[in-house]
Amino acid sequence: MFQGYDEIFHRTLFLYPGQILLHYGDILRLSGMNFSKNTSIPSLVTLSLCYLALPYVFFFLGYLRWYAACPCLLCLLAGLYAHRTISGTPPSEKVSTGSVDISWLCLLLVLCAAFFLLLFSGVGGYGYQDEDWFKHNAIFKALIEHPWPVSYSLASSGAGGSEGVAQIPLVYYVAYYVPAAVVGKLFGWFWANQALFLWTYLGVCLSLLWFIVLARHAAMMTVFIFCLFSGLDALGLFLVRFFFLGQSVPLSQWWHIERWSGNWQYPAHAASVFWVPNQAVAAWIATALILYTLLHSSAKSHLLLYVSLTPLWSPFVTLGLLPYIIVDFLREKKPLVQKMKNYFSIGNVCGTVMLFVVGMFYLSRMYALPVSRVPSASGFIFNHPIVTGLLWYETLGFLWLFLLLEFGVYVIIIFFSGVPLSDREKCVLLVSTVVLTLLPFFRYGFWNDLVMRASAPALFVMSIFVVKVLYTTAARRGIVIVLALALLIGTANSGIEYRRHLVKTMKRGHIFVLPEARSLHDAPNTKVNPSFFFQYIGSADAPFFRYMAKSLQAHGEILTPADLE
Repeated sequence: MFQGYDEIFHRTLFLYPGQILLHYGDILRLSGMNFSKNTSIPSLVTLSLCYLALPYVFFFLGYLRWYAACPCLLCLLAGLYAHRTISGTPPSEKVSTGSVDISWLCLLLVLCAAFFLLLFSGVGGYGYQDEDWFKHNAIFKALIEHPWPVSYSLASSGAGGSEGVAQIPLVYYVAYYVPAAVVGKLFGWFWANQALFLWTYLGVCLSLLWFIVLARHAAMMTVFIFCLFSGLDALGLFLVRFFFLGQSVPLSQWWHIERWSGNWQYPAHAASVFWVPNQAVAAWIATALILYTLLHSSAKSHLLLYVSLTPLWSPFVTLGLLPYIIVDFLREKKPLVQKMKNYFSIGNVCGTVMLFVVGMFYLSRMYALPVSRVPSASGFIFNHPIVTGLLWYETLGFLWLFLLLEFGVYVIIIFFSGVPLSDREKCVLLVSTVVLTLLPFFRYGFWNDLVMRASAPALFVMSIFVVKVLYTTAARRGIVIVLALALLIGTANSGIEYRRHLVKTMKRGHIFVLPEARSLHDAPNTKVNPSFFFQYIGSADAPFFRYMAKSLQAHGEILTPADLE
């Protein structure tokens, strides 16, 4: 039934888009009735803030005791209300805003592109689910079935050898799942998955709209670039396997090539949607809010509010956003007191309070557990190498190849493109480059999640600048051709991600299959990653659960230490 499918797929996703990109990009510019710029941006900001903030409302109400929940909710609502009264002034240096008008046809394209992207992604059971969806489904199901705060019952030995049952809380970034989990508590597992699909769909649509606004080019090709943007993973795999290892790599074996560099990964946008929508969507929206503010406003009174809406979605994303705020603070040529006054506002104060509360939630992972914790590799790459057996200078050489192919090529092209950039744009691009350069020197977690997830804001920024170069008339023609070729090589990785999902979805014969969720401790391949379960739990003795959170309640089976091995 699927004979010849691979050939058709490769022609469709690799050959034809390349010809379109090189020869017909100008034809695909969308036109039609435009939204007013003065109304579309505030509406987009409002929707984005509501999207990021809604999970916090449920988290505060469901997890915290009343005397902690009420102040937190007041801080959240006060911060959002203060934001709507802000009228930022333009920055002192001129930043070309270009056209950010979005036609009705472009909006329709965004809606269709987001739908197609998610239809085979695995979200909500639509399409094939990658390995990470075991974790997503397990946490999602626990949030539906367990009382909040979610915890697991563990048999433990007390003093004098007496046995008891201890509650171990789930400590993870749950924002993505929470709204749909509320639907699941009311209507069951099936409708929870439908809600998760719609929730993700809204987030991807907002991300695409922000991408168009920041790239300042409302064209079909802009949407295509977002959906296909990636580093040059295919070239990296070819160089490592063919030249360094002397191996052949048939195209039929290319199912997921982002691990060509071991546990260094800068994922494609499509791969982020397929594997970690719980972190990617919030990363793109929050980055867009901060980037738009840094480039087009001198107001600092809501930057920390934006950041504070990310840690419950992903603390890695929060870490990836902080350098932009820090550098913006340092680059201001004003007295320290004046700079601090610029940041002192109701929104930022409320954001700081929320950062503290969520930070206390995550700090519970640092306290002792009633069972021995299995450590995971963390530290400098020379002490905890990404590829076992490499000497330090081999690791360093491999690192430079990774940096060059994953984003360095794009930075070089942007630098030599001749595209005029404002001082603020240059600063943002520099911060992104430095962040992407430094992240791989540190390893955190078995799969090195720090590099993969904290890089999301910088990769989003990099893809925006790529579109700017591609469509700016001031860009040198030769540079644009080189950039188009680099993008084509990058689409191979994204195309492989789409191919895997399309093929496996078609083989199972149904687009929608209701996911089967197992318990988090019942993970496959725990021998590969023995620290798996311990990545998601904290201590009930931590201050957050002793003084701020509701009492932990037993639910389900009682686990033993052997169950966690």
